[in-house]
Amino acid sequence: MQAMLNLFDPSRRPGSYLRRGLLGDVLYSSYAHRDITLYFGALGGGVTRVQDALTDRMLQSGHITQAEKSACDLRIQAAFSTPEAVHGWDNASMEDLYRHIQHLRREALADKLDTWREAQIEYSDLLIDQSAQKNALLLQVSSVIFAVYDTAYLQHLRKDAENALRLGKAVYVLLGEDFVCENLLNDALNGLPAVFISDDTDFSDASALFAYGEEALLQCRSLRINAVIHARPTGFYARALIGSLDRIRSCIVYVPAHFDVTEYVPLRERTRLSYLQLWQLQKRFGDSIYTLSAEEMYRRYPEQFINMYQDAGLPLHLCMPRDKNAFAAHDLAREQAVSDYLNSFKNLTFSAHYFDETLSPAPLPYAAESPSKGILVHALRVTSARNAGVRSRDENRPLREMFAPEETGVFSNFLFFMTPKLSALYNELRRDRPPEQADVTAGHLDYKLCFEGNRRVETFPLFAKMCMAMKEDGTFLFCNFRLGGGSIRVGDHVFSWDRECVNAQNDAPVCVYTPYLSREDSDADRKTYRKTVGEGRVNLVILQDRIHCVRAGDVILPSAGVVVSLRADAAQSLLAHLTPLQDGYYDASALPFSVCLNAPEGVDPEAWRRVRWAYGGGLSLICEGKALCDESDLTAWFAKEGWTSPLSRQTQESDLHTLSRHPRTAIGCTKGGDMVLIVYSGRTRLSAGADYVEMCRIARQLCPDIHNLMNVDGGASAVMCIVKDGTVTELNCPSTSGQSCAGMARPIKTLLYIPAE
Repeated sequence: MQAMLNLFDPSRRPGSYLRRGLLGDVLYSSYAHRDITLYFGALGGGVTRVQDALTDRMLQSGHITQAEKSACDLRIQAAFSTPEAVHGWDNASMEDLYRHIQHLRREALADKLDTWREAQIEYSDLLIDQSAQKNALLLQVSSVIFAVYDTAYLQHLRKDAENALRLGKAVYVLLGEDFVCENLLNDALNGLPAVFISDDTDFSDASALFAYGEEALLQCRSLRINAVIHARPTGFYARALIGSLDRIRSCIVYVPAHFDVTEYVPLRERTRLSYLQLWQLQKRFGDSIYTLSAEEMYRRYPEQFINMYQDAGLPLHLCMPRDKNAFAAHDLAREQAVSDYLNSFKNLTFSAHYFDETLSPAPLPYAAESPSKGILVHALRVTSARNAGVRSRDENRPLREMFAPEETGVFSNFLFFMTPKLSALYNELRRDRPPEQADVTAGHLDYKLCFEGNRRVETFPLFAKMCMAMKEDGTFLFCNFRLGGGSIRVGDHVFSWDRECVNAQNDAPVCVYTPYLSREDSDADRKTYRKTVGEGRVNLVILQDRIHCVRAGDVILPSAGVVVSLRADAAQSLLAHLTPLQDGYYDASALPFSVCLNAPEGVDPEAWRRVRWAYGGGLSLICEGKALCDESDLTAWFAKEGWTSPLSRQTQESDLHTLSRHPRTAIGCTKGGDMVLIVYSGRTRLSAGADYVEMCRIARQLCPDIHNLMNVDGGASAVMCIVKDGTVTELNCPSTSGQSCAGMARPIKTLLYIPAE
């Protein structure tokens, strides 16, 4: 619809989102629109990977060959192979960039692209269902333009065109470079009396627009006529507009004339009004909401905007001052209402703060017009957390399904985990040793002690990082946990070792090698580094709570596990029960396994025996009152825990030991035993994020009696939420990620849940 300017408001800006608007943000490193995703090098480097779902489906159906698909992927990658080529599109819109990609596909696939017809989209379990508005609009108008962006909607086009003709409406079908080719449209309409128009036709007769495909969610903005969009968006930008980044859902969306939703979904700032929110308001308050601006909606219905992605779910009432900007006033009122609500529980004390560039307290920044250099901080102090616990989550499972409907409490993201990208690196380094390759993305990354039913589960600490444990009385213990002595049971065999046999070069019956051993190679390139251990011995590669493989001969020291190395005579009885494989490996798939470790150094063994759960792998910020910000040599602080070692860096997508500002989460305790949870928002207009020194200094201001504090997962994972009645509400302002826009938490794998009492 680029040339049909008579359908647009004169003030309409071209392109929904421009690439330059994402410069400096993590979103600039990828492009996820419709059926294609491009992954760029850091902040605008050449394309490193092409993920084309359209040609994948064409290949699967036999419409193209593998050679044709590969040629198409290479053509797209070559077009964006240099930083200059990527930056050349900075002033283009997401739609223009996709149009160019479609042109590259046509060059590679010739006419096969224009003869391709997708399977029909089935509408079930609609996220947004405005069929009633669609039907009412059709009765009101005299003519309709139909615009199809995706062949999967051709049958829907025919059905709706038949209905319009039956009601005596004039039917126009738009042709253009962006749309389905004329032959497929003719085939779908099959003789229906529709008039074809092109996108440069001088045309002003239609009184409504029906558009099909997720591109329409971006294109249909600031129109002079009302529109209805049918879509099942898979790309990031369109899903952001409908408020559905956790899973792919179909929708039927009514777009009123003169409305531009992209103004309220800025991607790098908190969403103000999504199509989902607009539909929820329309259901509650009727069509009159379409006569209001977003600012007026905030003033008139403030409670409806407590949570942008679900129903409000919280018993809050917002008192809105009328002499301020509606958005800023709403956010301030929301902070006060949330504080009053959480502080009504006997075990919780919640507060929101803003610290300026000098780390001095300042007014909350919601009315700021320019990007902030200060830090937005949300803090929670918990006096009783007897039932607090850590929960693991399948990232394909919606966050709200982690909680029973009757649960009320607060949770934050928790410790680090392996990502698919890091798992791919793990296996690439073992490409010549397939038995040692593994899926290392599941489960907690470092030390874990918990009870699953009546089963005690304990895993190995990998480095000397900080560990958090909950004692029997509900108080907390923090310590640095470096592996000492212990034992493992493998079937009917028990193998024990002491501290001197950890990462030692000796001929003891049992030795244990952990990735902390790579600390001596801190200057090595993490992308190529590997270290073999256990030459001449029988080695068990243990990843999390299972034995992954057994080999008579050396193995590669894992970044996400340990090697229990047995002297040949000590391993004889074990090997007698295992099936030999090639190259010295044995089948370990059926080996039952458990571990029992000595208490961390400096911790009372009896107190450790009574812990209810423990998780390690955090970065210590404050230990027994001594803070990282008190140290003159921060490199030594990080190195002591193992963060600078190459195997630790193989479990980090960014170097966690560098002193830079990012969104952060910290968990700790006071000397009196209260839990402290602090989230530092960042990478948004409201907040710049914190470095580790700033985290310590702010924590001491908020809690002068802070005794221990550890940094856990951060970035777009940094989040603090209320859960009530199955509804999750973010309290801070999460930053953008490739899977979420600002204000919405990205999928997290582990979380710390604290029930409200």
